[in-house]
Amino acid sequence: MKNYFAVNLRFLRKMNSMTQENLAAVMSKRHTTIGNWEKNISKPNIEELITLANYFNVDVNTILLKDMSSSQDTIIAQDKKIEIESDSEAPAVLPSNNDLAHQLIDSLKISIQALQQVISSKSAEIEFLRGNDFHNKGN
Repeated sequence: MKNYFAVNLRFLRKMNSMTQENLAAVMSKRHTTIGNWEKNISKPNIEELITLANYFNVDVNTILLKDMSSSQDTIIAQDKKIEIESDSEAPAVLPSNNDLAHQLIDSLKISIQALQQVISSKSAEIEFLRGNDFHNKGN
């Protein structure tokens, strides 16, 4: 599985007419850090990755695993983002790390609840099948 993060970061930054210095200011990092990410010398931590994905309005999996520079969907999504941003009067504010952590926790809770429902449903189905198997063997 190829990792496209470095290529995608540069692509997204350029699509948004940003310099490494601009993105560094958004991320509270040095421009050399952004350069190292784009050269695949180093990688952001998970919170930084989520912040980048939110900032550029892309899914974390997409920024990591899909070559966005070759995707027509990316260009359409970026055009929509620009339209939305130009319509808003308030400047965009990045969520804090604490907000991102809460979003991630909420998402995990929802996933866990869904898994618990599936497990409960499958357990009931297994018990039902066991009961039918018991009655069928008895006949």
